[in-house]
Amino acid sequence: MAESNPTFSTGIRYLDMQAGGGVPAGDIVVLTAPPNSQSETIFQEFASAEPTVYLSTTAQDTDELRARLEPSGIPAEDLTVGHLDPTAFLDDPEKFVGDLPPESVVVVDPVDLLESGPRGAYLASLNLLKSRLRETDSVALLHCLSDTPVPDHRALTLKRADHIWSLRQTIENGELQTTLYVPKSRIGAIIADGISIELTDGVQIDTSRNIA
Repeated sequence: MAESNPTFSTGIRYLDMQAGGGVPAGDIVVLTAPPNSQSETIFQEFASAEPTVYLSTTAQDTDELRARLEPSGIPAEDLTVGHLDPTAFLDDPEKFVGDLPPESVVVVDPVDLLESGPRGAYLASLNLLKSRLRETDSVALLHCLSDTPVPDHRALTLKRADHIWSLRQTIENGELQTTLYVPKSRIGAIIADGISIELTDGVQIDTSRNIA
């Protein structure tokens, strides 16, 4: 890891404050969220100020992938997108993350198909990703789907993570309520009671509700 050891803003001021300024270089963030939520808004905010490598395990069209990150305002020259074939990645993760741009954000969306592969290969890929993040002063956000059958190796993902963000949604009085929890953070305070957020044009703290 380089001597600069930068910190990456999450794009959410309250999270940055709780984490002492943001996510340190070399760290892995796991975001668990329902598949029918606007969770991509969170990693759009996270990636908005940094060179970004966006790898999708589901979509293959590069124009579609670029459109997903368009709201973040990342300059085209700072955005690399690609389809991540789960089998190919587990066979040769170096091909996908072996040449990361320095001080970049790596998004894998979602990781569920990787978590369903062989445990040894998946663990090796996580360890390689961690090494490359540290070498390049980068961070990763792994998007995990919740409210679906849990993949075989989800616990391995959560164990390897430095930070876990958990997005949950409920209906209260006929209105959709979105709450973000931080049950794990290696460098900052956890947020056990959650913070109410609105995922519309960016991520907004819902000031009409109490913030723990």
